[in-house]
Formats: sequence, structure tokens, C-alpha cells
Amino acid sequence: MLFLSLKTISDAHFAQLNRYLHRLDGVELRFEHIDLATFEKIKKWMKTKKCKVIFAWKMAVDLVWMERLLALQPDYFDIDHQVDDEGVQCLQDKYPKSAWIISHHDFEKMPHNLLAILSQMRQKKGQFYKLALFSQSSLDALWMLSVLKNERDVIAIAMGEHGRLSRALAPIRGAPINYTCLPNERSAPGQIDVDELFEVYHYDRLGVHTQLYGLIGDPVEFSYSHITHNDLFYKLNLPALYLKISVSSENFSKAIAYLNALGFKGLSITTPLKEIAYAHTECVEEEAVQAINTYVLNKAINTDGKGAVDLIERRKPIYGMRILVLGAGATAQAIICEIKKRGGEPIVWNRTMSRAKELAKRYDCPFYQGQVYDCIVQATSCGFGGDSQSEEILSLIRPNCLALEVIANPVKTPFLNEVERLGGECIPGIQMFARQAAYQFHAWLQLDIEKAYMLLYEKLTEILYEKTRHSTQLTRVY
Repeated sequence: MLFLSLKTISDAHFAQLNRYLHRLDGVELRFEHIDLATFEKIKKWMKTKKCKVIFAWKMAVDLVWMERLLALQPDYFDIDHQVDDEGVQCLQDKYPKSAWIISHHDFEKMPHNLLAILSQMRQKKGQFYKLALFSQSSLDALWMLSVLKNERDVIAIAMGEHGRLSRALAPIRGAPINYTCLPNERSAPGQIDVDELFEVYHYDRLGVHTQLYGLIGDPVEFSYSHITHNDLFYKLNLPALYLKISVSSENFSKAIAYLNALGFKGLSITTPLKEIAYAHTECVEEEAVQAINTYVLNKAINTDGKGAVDLIERRKPIYGMRILVLGAGATAQAIICEIKKRGGEPIVWNRTMSRAKELAKRYDCPFYQGQVYDCIVQATSCGFGGDSQSEEILSLIRPNCLALEVIANPVKTPFLNEVERLGGECIPGIQMFARQAAYQFHAWLQLDIEKAYMLLYEKLTEILYEKTRHSTQLTRVY
């Protein structure tokens, strides 16, 4: 059941609430204070309510006010498990039509004695037991959900931005109750508002049979993949959900274990985990690429190279083409390998000469010493411009060349602007993002690559051009 939580009780909020009732099972009214005027508003609203109601008591025990509220016959009454008052027990017996939610909150940390806390909570009579605990990292949230995944009477909420995934996963893990809020009206840290829940995550389609996929890396907050990928699932009527999950290098192994325990079927892997993932994986499809960006079941692959080289090959034949690849990271390496695999001739450049020579030796290709090339690939992290390293990259562009950018946002980077100024042909990073992601969907679900590519490209184009109208912020899309 999905409840919209109201922290502020007013006529305006009740009016706004009516627009969302068709998407909700109920409303949670949070009582952090109570007075006669507020009570009268609630009493009036309860007479005409069209959904289930939770009264969440967030104050010190006040048996008089609690009984007044219970007399209105809410469907649920939520109270902290540490409340130890015989009068509360009497109220439970006196108003049996209201089921009780026994809750425990920790707004600072994720305690590691969850089952002990839950056992203590269950000493109180309740229909459901709510644990709302602050996640200092996504690992906290994943651990919490893993520990509690078989507790069907538990409402498990990982609070904070790192805990948002727990709210999206609630219907999939069979949680009895989940909470949302009005747009721009969060009543708890990390809440997902009702518009995002339905328009991005398509909440009404989620259930215990939904398959799970996600993006892991650090950072992931600037990625639009949760929008593009869930949009594709929706348009193709696929029972699946895609989440962004921030995972640091040191937490990689633990995160993978928890994600496996929670039943994730596939993962996209971004910076800084691509090479770490390779080192932790036994079954790699392409051994030459010592970095991976995709997990599917027990197999790891890299789709960056295929996505990039496909786009180049659409313009010109790859065989025999001299392609200057800028960068030495995981994406650059994947592209170098794919160029060689298709008969092209990669040339390696990196601002650190020793690193360029190292890659040239590893992949048996030359490093850049001023050679003529046919195509240039910008695969560094300096594509945004504005620094000396970016200026050095721009100086490498020759007139009338074919150029591919791996950065998708902004659609036109300083690199592509310079290519265009010099009369070259541009392949924007937005196409690269969509193409490599299409290969991921093919690996996960055997989707047609061309169909997936077009859906992803169209949605990302829509997002980025809309963002461009409202903001000039430059971010990277993974």
C-alpha cells in the first residue's frame, strides 16, 4: 500500500492531495503538534475521506489527544516502540478498529543490531513494524534490505539520499506499506515525491515479479539513466526497474554481494568501478579489455567499445581507418580494443606520455606523435573545456575530420564545437550513451539493439534539450 505523508495539515494541502488520490492507497497525517483548530480540520476531512488513513503520533504521550484522534477511527495508528505507557495499551484495546504500527526511527545512523531492535519492537502489539533508519551510504541501505528481506510485516525505510532505493524497491520486496510525498513537500529525508515515483519509476507497475537492474559507480547522481532505462521498460511493457546506486571503490565487493542477495539481474558499471569490476570477475567476455561496464548474471562484458565503433562505422568503414583515441581510462581502452577487433588502426594519446606508451604497448598500437588520422575520439574527462588540459585536447583536432565525443551532457561540448568550427563531422556523446546502453539491454533481455538504441536516444534527447532550456550546468551522463 502506498501512503502519501503530510507533515503540514491544512486546507490547501488537503486540496492538493485530492489530485493524487487515484494513485494512492492512503494518506499519513503526521502529528508533531496538535491543537483544536487542526483537530477540527481533520475531523471534518475524515467524514468525507476516500482512502485509508494513518495517524502518526510524533510527540510525547498525550492520552487525551490520542484518544480524540483514535475516536475518528483511522485505519492505522503509528507510535514509537519506546513508548511504554499502560494508557496506550488501554487505548489499543478500546479502539480495536485501528491497526497499530510500531515504529523505530534513527535519524543519524544505520544501527547494526536490526534484528535485536525488531525483536524488542515485536514485544508490543502491532500489525506492522516500521524501521526508518538513516543511511550514510547506499551500502547501508542494501545491507538493511538484505537483512530484512524475509520480514513480511516490516516496513523498512532507509532514510537520506543514499536510501532512496529502499522506497523504490518497497513493492518489489513485498513491503506492506510505503510512503511518498507531495512535490517539494518532503516529510522525511530521501522521500521520492509522488510525481517522480509514478512518472520515472512507474510505481503502479512494480511488484514481486519485477526484475531489478541498476547503475553502480561514484558519483551517479548526475546520471539520467534511471529516467531513460525505466522509460524503455515502460514503453516495451517489461516488468523491470532500473535504479542508480552510489558505490565507492572500497565497497564494491560488499555491494555486489548485497545486490545479488536482493535478486538484481544486471548492472551498468561506471567510474571508478570498471577496472575494479574486471579484477573481481572470473567470467569476462572480452579478456583484452581490462575493464567492464556491464554485469549480466555471472558474466561481465564491456559495451563501450561496441557502442562507439558502431557509430563511427555508420559514417565510414572502420577497416584500415586510423583513429586517434584520446584518454587512457576504461572507456578509451574498450574503444581501442574494438577498433583493433574490426580492423581499424588505433593511435593512443594521453596527456601523460608514460601512460600513453604503456597503453600502446598493452594493445600493440602506436602512441600519438603527430601522425595523420581519419577520426578522433574524445574519451577523457576533460571534455567540458575551460582548463589547460582541455586546450591541449582541442589543439589535436585537425580540419574536416570525423569526431566522436563520449560525454553526453552537454550535447555540444567544447570539443565538438571546435570540430564543427574546423569543418568536421560530429558524433555527439548522446549517441554513444544510447548505443552502449542498447548493447546492455541486449545482454540483459535480448532486446533488439536498434530498437533499444532509438528509444534510449529519443528519451535522452528529450531530457537534455529540456534541461538546456532551464540550465547551463554541465554534467556527465553515464
